[in-house]
Parts: sequence; C-alpha cells; structure tokens
Amino acid sequence: MRKQIIKNLVIDKLVDAEILGEEALELKVENIDAFKLKQLELEHELKLKELEMKEMEKIKEDELKLKELEMRERLEMEKLKIEMVKKKKATLKSSRNQIILMQQKIYVWFRNFVKKQSINIFHSLKKLQII
Repeated sequence: MRKQIIKNLVIDKLVDAEILGEEALELKVENIDAFKLKQLELEHELKLKELEMKEMEKIKEDELKLKELEMRERLEMEKLKIEMVKKKKATLKSSRNQIILMQQKIYVWFRNFVKKQSINIFHSLKKLQII
C-alpha cells in the first residue's frame, strides 16, 4: 500500500519536473485502501453465492420437472392398466353372454327336439295300435 503511494508521488514529481513525459502517468497505480479492498472481496463473494443459489434453484427445478415426468408416466401406466382391465371385463362379459346365448339356443333346440321325438313316438304308438 505504501509502495503504491510512494510510486505515484515519484511519478507525479518526475512528470512535473518534466523528466518523464505525460505517458508516465499511465504507470500510476490507483490507490486502493483496505476498506475498499474488503468491500470488493465481499461483493465478489456475494456474486459467487448468488451464482450458487441460481445453480441450486436450477437443479431443484430440474428435479421437480423430472419428478413431474415420472408422475405423468406412472399416471399413464395406471390408465393403461385400468383400460386393460376394462377390456378384459368386457371380453369376459361378452364371452359369458355368448355362452348364455348358446345355452338358450341349445335349450330351445332340445325342447323342440324332444317335442318332435315325442310326437314321432306318439304317432308310432298310434300306428301300432291301429295295426
């Protein structure tokens, strides 16, 4: 710190004495006191912490998006499972209905068959009595 002050004073005196040209003024180093230096350090640390906070927020947002996507996928899978169960129930119901229809058809056919056979038997018995 003191060296900077002395260096700047020497440059000023040499330029005033016209030993050095005006270009030498560019060699002067600004005087930075300890308070200003500490303030710059704190500002730098503050900026670093802000950057870290932004990164953490971004990471949290990414994690939330990932969780949201996972939840959507689970929801889609559950919807597909429910749909498959509904289809199975519908096919079981339709197959049950088909079985019931077949049973009804068989029952009707069998009743008709029995009636025809009983009528045939009845006619056969009548024929036997007539002869």
